[in-house]
Amino acid sequence: MFSPETSLLGAQRVSTRNPRRRQRQESASIEPEQAPRKKRSRLSSDTFIPPTTAREYETVEADLNGHATSGANGGQKLLRLHDVPVREKKQSHKTSRSNKDGGSVSMAQTANYSVKQLPNLPEPIQVSDYHSSALPSTGQALAVTRTHAYVWDYTSTTATASSRVFDLPYPSKPTEPIPVGALVANGPSKEIGSVVVTATGKVTYWDNVEAPSAFSLFSPQQKYGVSGSVGGMLSGEKVLDLVYADHAGFVLIFSTGRLAHLTLRDTQSKPHINSQFLRVRVDESSGFFGGLKSAFATNSWRGNVAAVKVRPSVRRNYMNVITATADGAYHFWDINWSGQQEYKGAIDAKVELESAVQDSLWAEILDQDRGEIKVVDIAFNPDTTYSASKVARVGADEGFNVFVLIAHTLAATTQYALLDVIVTDSTVRVDRSIEIAAIGTLLSANAKTLQPTLILPDPGHMAVIVFKEFIALASIKAKEITPESQLLIETHAEGTAYQDVIYLRKDDNFHVLGCYDEESLGKRGESHMIMFVSCSGVLRLSLFNTGFEVTPKTSTQTYSKLEQAVFFGDKPRNPIDFNRPFENEQDMKKVHIAATTLSKDVLDSKSPFVIPYTVSMDEHFLFRKMALHNLIHYLQSNSIPITITTRWELLWRAEKLAAVTALWTLFGDRKTTAGPSGFTTLDLVLDMASESDNTNEELGARDQVRQWVTYYADRIHHTMGYAYDTIKAQNTLVTQDPDSNLILISDALDVSIAIHETAFTYRSEHLEEYGLENHSLDPAAPDANFQGLPEIWTSKLSTLRPIKLLQECARRAVIACESETEAVEAAVHIAREAPRLMRVIIQAQRERVKWMANSSNEQQRAASISVAADYEAWRSEETKALVQLELWDDAIKLAEESADMESLVQIIDDETTMHIPYLESLMEMSQSEIAEDDDPAMHIARMGQLIEYVRRFFSKFGWEWAGPYYSHIIGQGKLDAFIDEARANEKYATPFLRNNLAYAKLAWIYEILRPGDRPEFGPKSYADAGDFLAALAQGQEKNVWSAKVQANMAKLTFMAENERNKNSTLVRQGLANKFESMDREVKIMDIQDRVYAHVSPVIEGALDRMAEIELAMAEFAKRVIRLDLKAHARILQGGLEKLLRRERLPPLELVELLTLMDIRESEYQDTDISWEECGLALKVLSLAQLEDETVRKEWARLVWKRAMVKDQWKLVTATKGKADEEVNNTLGQTQLYDAFIACDQELLTRAPNLHSLPDALDCVGAGTEEDSIGPSNGDERLIRQWRSDNAADDRIHKGNIEHYQLGYWYQRAKELATADAADPTRVKPDAETSNWQDQEDAMKYLREIEAEIIKRPISQPNGHALLELEDGSLNGDAEEDEDETEEIEESEVTQYTDEDAEVQEHAFFGGRKRSVVNSVEPEDETVAQRSGAIDLTGEDDEDDEEDDYDDEDVEGDEGYDEEAYGNDGDSQALYEDADGNDEDSQALYADEDGDVEMED
Repeated sequence: MFSPETSLLGAQRVSTRNPRRRQRQESASIEPEQAPRKKRSRLSSDTFIPPTTAREYETVEADLNGHATSGANGGQKLLRLHDVPVREKKQSHKTSRSNKDGGSVSMAQTANYSVKQLPNLPEPIQVSDYHSSALPSTGQALAVTRTHAYVWDYTSTTATASSRVFDLPYPSKPTEPIPVGALVANGPSKEIGSVVVTATGKVTYWDNVEAPSAFSLFSPQQKYGVSGSVGGMLSGEKVLDLVYADHAGFVLIFSTGRLAHLTLRDTQSKPHINSQFLRVRVDESSGFFGGLKSAFATNSWRGNVAAVKVRPSVRRNYMNVITATADGAYHFWDINWSGQQEYKGAIDAKVELESAVQDSLWAEILDQDRGEIKVVDIAFNPDTTYSASKVARVGADEGFNVFVLIAHTLAATTQYALLDVIVTDSTVRVDRSIEIAAIGTLLSANAKTLQPTLILPDPGHMAVIVFKEFIALASIKAKEITPESQLLIETHAEGTAYQDVIYLRKDDNFHVLGCYDEESLGKRGESHMIMFVSCSGVLRLSLFNTGFEVTPKTSTQTYSKLEQAVFFGDKPRNPIDFNRPFENEQDMKKVHIAATTLSKDVLDSKSPFVIPYTVSMDEHFLFRKMALHNLIHYLQSNSIPITITTRWELLWRAEKLAAVTALWTLFGDRKTTAGPSGFTTLDLVLDMASESDNTNEELGARDQVRQWVTYYADRIHHTMGYAYDTIKAQNTLVTQDPDSNLILISDALDVSIAIHETAFTYRSEHLEEYGLENHSLDPAAPDANFQGLPEIWTSKLSTLRPIKLLQECARRAVIACESETEAVEAAVHIAREAPRLMRVIIQAQRERVKWMANSSNEQQRAASISVAADYEAWRSEETKALVQLELWDDAIKLAEESADMESLVQIIDDETTMHIPYLESLMEMSQSEIAEDDDPAMHIARMGQLIEYVRRFFSKFGWEWAGPYYSHIIGQGKLDAFIDEARANEKYATPFLRNNLAYAKLAWIYEILRPGDRPEFGPKSYADAGDFLAALAQGQEKNVWSAKVQANMAKLTFMAENERNKNSTLVRQGLANKFESMDREVKIMDIQDRVYAHVSPVIEGALDRMAEIELAMAEFAKRVIRLDLKAHARILQGGLEKLLRRERLPPLELVELLTLMDIRESEYQDTDISWEECGLALKVLSLAQLEDETVRKEWARLVWKRAMVKDQWKLVTATKGKADEEVNNTLGQTQLYDAFIACDQELLTRAPNLHSLPDALDCVGAGTEEDSIGPSNGDERLIRQWRSDNAADDRIHKGNIEHYQLGYWYQRAKELATADAADPTRVKPDAETSNWQDQEDAMKYLREIEAEIIKRPISQPNGHALLELEDGSLNGDAEEDEDETEEIEESEVTQYTDEDAEVQEHAFFGGRKRSVVNSVEPEDETVAQRSGAIDLTGEDDEDDEEDDYDDEDVEGDEGYDEEAYGNDGDSQALYEDADGNDEDSQALYADEDGDVEMED
């Protein structure tokens, strides 16, 4: 009487009624009225056909754990109700599964698993979320959306397989969760039903999805089957999932943590919806209230449900429901098909789980903070043999073995682990624990949304943890204990279980909607499961039983990840994400190794994913090319910091593949030309390569060419060597065939060019793709970087040597080829391709030189210099040798590409020289005299091209071209051509001459002749011309006489410029300073000439130069030799050698010579400088243009000290019995006195520091201090010895001061010299007149002479540029017509030269002297015009033999000989004879003192 009238109890009451009694409709909302009984029991044509599908029933074995095939739902495999052994073959099932992979597309594959996308998915759900379900035993799948349900065969091999669509009678609102559904196997029949449950509890059941009445679209008036609802739901309570319980129906899981048992048939097996919540048993108590409580004890069980699993119960027709809560408790119910339920009890395993975790997994973490451990999911161990043995060990009949997925949350992070748990009716034991290290540590916030599901696919060697965004794999197979494994354990080298993670891409919203395991088939023990992935479809995951694996963080697994990304990452709509970042630096290092290994495997077709034989080899090469492209794209897109070396290795292998592809294309072209039975040179080459690489033994007697390009592409750089060896083998034959040899060379050229050009082109085009845009290997590129790189394959010696030999061999073969030979076509081809091969060699050789120069090997770096020199020599010769093949343009282009200006100039000059004689002869021939086969237009056009080349090179290369071009012209003695070019290209000619001291004399001529009418190149400037000669005189010119002439000519030029700038005070002041500078140089050289005149009588009669030095040292080095002053003696000897060779002495060297040489009176009084040496040294110091006055002062101290140590102060001190006049006379004969006399007013004004010593002691220490003055051209040892010698002089000097009163005599000599200098009766030396004002006065007089000369008739020039004529004269020289040319009167010249001897200058330029007046406009008042009377083209001067210069004196003149101009000394411009004199001087010459004189 206390039975509550609830829907649940009512449903239970209905199920227990008399089955013979007709059921009443309890609610009009359930279903429409069913069809009449006769229609319902109508027989069909297949009613009595015996069932053949073995998957309809399963045998219930003693150790069956009840694991469901619907992994996500915890559903159970179908159980066979009647034990009929004949149905265990399951033939129909195997047949349906045998084609399960047909039409599927591989999305990933490793040694441990494979993922394939099944082709069949209904189109409406391809881009939307849905709830999925599947019955793998039937191959059927269910997808439920908010409004429809779709059923289809997911194993179908066609993408267009039909699906069944059902309209849901209770569509869900957008705010509600998607309804859940499942497929149902209807007992012994082949019919498959489906059930859909909305979140609000509305239930729809289709008894047969194949029946037409099930489709609303087929017949809207037909009934759906049955519908109903779950009664007793709480407000806001939602249905989350349903778990398949086989014949017992389903278990519903609610959002409140409650569970309900759902049945779909009544006791008569008719479709009927019935549900009741699972309850727990309430303990009975005595008394009235106890009985009352028991009567009303219908409260359903509620808990924090983590997982619900169903397995067969030991009770017949019952299923055992096992519920695991998050806190580790297990609750058990038994349910059956009729809706009956029985609560079996509960076990709390929380303590055991936490203890196992703390002992074996995260002990360190838990010691600090225990965190929170939760059960996430459980799964029965499908390995029934293993689980039954463990359960038997605990002595329980109803125990079971499960794997528990737990999550440990600490702070904001979550970690996962698997626990192997044995559960009985009263105990829980954790057998082992497995940390899921592959997942790593997740953020707790993310972990809550991932919804992991644990599946153990049959046969149970691998656990699959399915998260929403990724799938984790973990091997759960127990390690077998063997002697080998024990040794590994003892050595701590044992491996760990295999683990890996398959990630889904996030960019296209891929996530797992459901997963279900499939039955394991085959002898290999593979596991299979399917996953429904949104926006993708159905994926089949196959797991291979690979045994106990090593740690996942090995290079092998890194290699596998890269392999997957390369071969599967570009699959269309692939849901798997291969672009996962690597975690640590150790992983990055493994990536480098794995990337290079994978690229080599792709190149050599060793990867299992590279199909070695395809219908088309082009497709095969394209596949390998795309694999290498995917590899670098993966590394780049994931920003993996691979090293530059690794990047280059990857690119080089891609280059090799491109080169092999080009080689195969070339082979195909040759085969097409040769025909099917033809045999090409490439066959010989690759046959030799195959023999060398042992492909015959490895691959059998199949197509050797295909084998080689497939498996040995990494050895492509050896092909050039094989090609040359083929030619060499042909040349060693006794009966050589020249035609065959040419064909071999032609094909070998094509092979080398194809390989290298393809490689270089591919490299330049893919630098950015490989992240090397700033690390080019092009030697000409500014960012070329070879540091730390291994040897580059395109420039290995094994590659370079044969192609260089091939180039030389090809050139010789073409030259030797006769025109009537049959292989002339091959010869033409060789000549045409030779420049291409040269370009290949040039780039490869430069690459090698750069690599060697940046090598870490010191020997390589040292050898790079000689290798570079040898290469440049070879390249230059081979480039110029192309002209032997008539390849002028190719030779020019090659030299241009190499920026080889020397070769470029040489080639253009050679071809120009070849055309000019013909064109010159053509001007003298009439039309009838021209041969018929001549083509004058061709020669003219070619000359125009050469001129255009020159113009373009000036524009392109600028100074790089101008310098070698001008130097070559001058070196060839073609000064006329140079003048023409200089006028046409003033932009380069003017700076070229101004910046090159070697051409200073020519620069002077050019500047004087330059029009100066182009503002961009500056106005005409005589000052610039003077600067050229001034720089030459001060620097490069070694001959003292030539330097003096150049300095005087520079002075004259400055004076001319001064006349042009009378109104500019600033300019005139600058010119005065320049003039003064040159005047100083001339005066220093005058002093050197005086020294030479003083020394030269000593060497008269010497047989050779060595004898001269010996004689001079014997006379002037007695003191330094006697005192053993080694450094002073060496310096003195060097100074005398230069002096006698007539070399110009630098001022400080001249000072050393004057102060170290002994006092020796000459027999020629007019040239005697004895006792004046130190005074002249002071004058040189005063004239020397030193930047630091401190240096001048230090040298002056040294000069004064040397002056005093040379005198015999003992004799000066002996004054006993002598009058003052006699003492003064003795004092006046000392070097000290003469030094004071030399310090006249002009010297003191110019250099006041020279006479600033107040006492003789002030010069002590001069030249002895460290970091002080010293010889400019000496080594450290000489300098140290020099200072030691000066210290020796200090000791002598101090002795004179101490013993001979030198301090007193120093002051007295100074006073005596001062008094004598002021005495008007004293004879003084001739005053110098080479000052600026005197020169201006002389110029006035010179202009008067020039005006007189201009009035006289002179020979007329032709006005053209300098051209070399046949008679050796220069166009522009005055014609030698004595009748028209009047000479200067001797009286006029003599008068001028007597008054202004030092003003007169003439133009000596290390060669001939010539007048420059002939090519100057009359209105230009230039230096050449002022020298118009100077005719430099007359006959040889017979008085030259009176000159003091002999042959040996001129040998040292390096400033004006043929080396300066690069000609042979017979240039028609300027030259000098062997004696150093002017051969054609008629009017003006410089005497031996460098002065200017006029003479007829």
